[in-house]
Amino acid sequence: MKSKISMGRSKINFIIKLTFWQQWLLHALLWMVVIHVLDLFSYTYQSLYFAHNQINDLPNFWERFRDGTYWIILFFTFLVEFGYQKIFVRRDIWTFFGLQVFFGAVFSGFFHFISAFLSDKPETNKFIPLFLVYLVYSGIYTSVRWIFQREYLTTERRYQHSQAELQNLKSQLNPHFFFNTLNNLYGTALEENALRTADIIDKLSTMMRYVLTGSHVENTEVINEIEFIEDYLHLQNIRLPKRENIKIHSQIFYDKNPALIPPLLLIPFIENAFKFGISIDRMSQIDLDIQIQKGKLRMTIANLKAAETGIGNPSGVGLLNTRKRLELLYPLRHKLLIKEDDSSYEVNLWVEL
Repeated sequence: MKSKISMGRSKINFIIKLTFWQQWLLHALLWMVVIHVLDLFSYTYQSLYFAHNQINDLPNFWERFRDGTYWIILFFTFLVEFGYQKIFVRRDIWTFFGLQVFFGAVFSGFFHFISAFLSDKPETNKFIPLFLVYLVYSGIYTSVRWIFQREYLTTERRYQHSQAELQNLKSQLNPHFFFNTLNNLYGTALEENALRTADIIDKLSTMMRYVLTGSHVENTEVINEIEFIEDYLHLQNIRLPKRENIKIHSQIFYDKNPALIPPLLLIPFIENAFKFGISIDRMSQIDLDIQIQKGKLRMTIANLKAAETGIGNPSGVGLLNTRKRLELLYPLRHKLLIKEDDSSYEVNLWVEL
């Protein structure tokens, strides 16, 4: 059962990931198959019930191109796919409605043009019916596609969340014992007046608690994510030696407007910068800027590559999973731009929370 579900998800994901041109051609091909099946039924019906009359041969693929049928299908499906994928999914509804009216008129004109030049029996009085056919079909197709994609994304989000929970449970080795141990170490550090060590243990305990609880919720307050990032930066500053060649600059601004964010959404990019951007012997620099205003998040993080052969590792598991989370949680509401050259690596992320 699990393998069948996985295969079904793979097939659906394959179709959704097709490019605009591939989906258009698939759409057109399906209609061509429908036309051919209708031709076959019509030919069979005439053969059975009108054998005494002269019956035209069954049209083949190229004949349907010559009489203009398939050209009309290609143009028709192109307009429908363009309206859905390039306009509707961007949530510009009024532009979508206006352009559908325009596309309907264009399709009707194209039909009459093809009919006049390629068909033996030109159709010249079907402008309004064709116009309405286009609007009705486009509306139904767009609605069905949107409902289907929304349901798929919802199911995929639930699946990814359940997988994350399962993976998290597998990786936990009695968290209560872990936190009790940290608390004991924290108390010991205070008794020995090791305030710096106590601070590290306290930050680590807070971060681990956030990581463990974050796997069980879809969203958390933005302030919680910010505090986690600040604790992470604090631990990194404590861990790294104070040297002239290591420079870390961070700026985080939050306007306090209520907003939610998936836990640990940003940390993979920050962790990646420290992993590949810090070297004890070479010039190292990390610049982090996070701005959250009016429900919109903008993050820029750049680092120098610490090793001569170092890379930003954009294909790492953590970053791949983060890309997938962004696509599932914020379809058409985020932009991720990664710039990389031989000496530096930069991530720019925009999210509408």
